[in-house]
Amino acid sequence: MVVLVAWMTLYVAMHELQQRREAEGRAFRLEVVAQQAQLRGLRAQLHPHFFFNCLNDLRELIAEDPERAQQMVTQLAGLMRYSLRTNHSELVSLADEVVAVEDYLALEVIRFEERLRVHWDIAMEVQNMRVPPMLLQTLVENALKHGIARRPQGGEIRIAIRADDVRMELEVLNNGEVREPPSGDGIGLRNAQERLNLIYGERAKIALENTAGGWVRAHVTLPLSPIEVPDRGEKLKALLVDDERLARAGLRRLLRAHEDVVVIGEANNAEVAAHKIRRLQPDVVFLDVEMPGQNGLELLEKIEVGPVVIFTTAYQEYAVRAFEVSALDYLVKPIIPQRLASALDKVRQAFALAEAGPKGRRQVFLRDGAHCWMVMMTDIRLIESAGNYTRVHFGCNSPLICRSLNALESRLDPTVFFRASRSHIVNLRQIQSLDKGPDGGLVAMLTDGTKVAITRRQSQKLRERLSL
Repeated sequence: MVVLVAWMTLYVAMHELQQRREAEGRAFRLEVVAQQAQLRGLRAQLHPHFFFNCLNDLRELIAEDPERAQQMVTQLAGLMRYSLRTNHSELVSLADEVVAVEDYLALEVIRFEERLRVHWDIAMEVQNMRVPPMLLQTLVENALKHGIARRPQGGEIRIAIRADDVRMELEVLNNGEVREPPSGDGIGLRNAQERLNLIYGERAKIALENTAGGWVRAHVTLPLSPIEVPDRGEKLKALLVDDERLARAGLRRLLRAHEDVVVIGEANNAEVAAHKIRRLQPDVVFLDVEMPGQNGLELLEKIEVGPVVIFTTAYQEYAVRAFEVSALDYLVKPIIPQRLASALDKVRQAFALAEAGPKGRRQVFLRDGAHCWMVMMTDIRLIESAGNYTRVHFGCNSPLICRSLNALESRLDPTVFFRASRSHIVNLRQIQSLDKGPDGGLVAMLTDGTKVAITRRQSQKLRERLSL
């Protein structure tokens, strides 16, 4: 009897422990999803304050004007439905976007009353064209929040949309003035530009400027078609790195559903993975973070120039860290087919944005102190010597790394990077203009405005190379 009671007690304890772990796992996955949404922050959504204001207005209208309150509920429901329905859509019809913005403005008119006036000017031929969801709404919300709302007398918002054979132009004007935004402001427009870059590459632009007469002009230029992933005539080569054999087998099985992906190898630790990355040159690595010996983050430092990386992890802290080092994506174990498909779509689009096949899509892992970056080689503008160190310039960052300029040069693509002098290597694709220098050499103006002197000897090589 004692043994039976002991076994029953043990069984109940194990059962409760298993249920607790499953509950913790579900909570963790929900938290990771929330972290993912917060870290990316690229999809424009309605501001929470907008909903709070609407609910407050609705409470007052119910007693004051029940019929108008009912209309307000209908408009708010329609706007929320549109936001949720298009949350995973890359493009929507402009007609649907306009209806959503009309609902949004109608709700704001209730709050601003006569302080808000709206004028529409939309060409008939653009109604069936497609735009990223919530793009126009972001422009209008920006005009309202940073323009009309800050003026005691309010103002007017003018919305105009035109198109020709190759592009569409969206323009939103509002009374006011562009000022240096306080910390945290302007995120909506920056995120909108990043979304456009993912969909259209460099062919889509957002501009915000002051114009005559006290108007602020937000102008968006969109090509009529997004980036198309080219038929590269070859498959994506994938390397699976995980210390658990069953995890690698499960991922390999899921990848069979994608005909354009071929698994070219596996590795059960960082050392083997580093060797296979150099030898096999994969296009994408599915990389487990927590492994015996070196972990996945340490592996990235070791390989220096490598493929696109998708982390696979069961730990929240590593999922967040994956974005800090600019991994393309991460997958939480157990991996579900939908998330894997989404990650692979990002890989395909990444190659399309690079305007090259997989061999042209290479990254470098950089660390400066506690800060880490996974940088596309094509994004590096300038590499300059700093004694025994080297400073790498990309975006708004210029980390200092513990390697000499000569050591880095041997790893660079000579068709992209050019040795301008003993102290500088420039990305040829980042040169905006070339002028004559005082010593008979050339001076390169980079896309960020930086000027780099090129020696006479190297200038002659560059002239021959570019047929100047």
